[in-house]
Amino acid sequence: MAYADGIRSGNPTMDDVGDLIEGLLVDQAALDTASAITSSTSSTYVAISDMDSTVTVASGDYVFITYGLSYSYDGTSVRTGFTLYEDGSAVDTGVTLTSWAASTNGYTDVVSSALLLTSPATGSVTYDLRWRIVSGSGTMYATHRNFVVIPFRAS
Repeated sequence: MAYADGIRSGNPTMDDVGDLIEGLLVDQAALDTASAITSSTSSTYVAISDMDSTVTVASGDYVFITYGLSYSYDGTSVRTGFTLYEDGSAVDTGVTLTSWAASTNGYTDVVSSALLLTSPATGSVTYDLRWRIVSGSGTMYATHRNFVVIPFRAS
């Protein structure tokens, strides 16, 4: 582990060890969860209720984001798109899924992802997950959502 090589190569003091640990610490973590059903009929990307977090990101930080949700659609063979946004701009290529069974309960399918942003925006930054109907028409439903954002120093 190159990050710790300076500690390995000499007689580290407690301050050296403390500096090493401090460089790995997470300053904050943001967690958003919900279980109430939410829905959308949009064919353009719109925010999913309770799938957003605002954190403070310092210069040189990385940001780890993970999310998951159960969703359904009231039709069959419908494609639903999910994309992560950073301060209103898409930061990933997104996920597109096809729902094969019609349901309005929000439990038919599951989408989850984890991303590491190595060049995030800095300052107070809002991340959110958005969805849209890619093909077909009707209503998308989601339940049991979680959205975690963790900015951290890499060195």
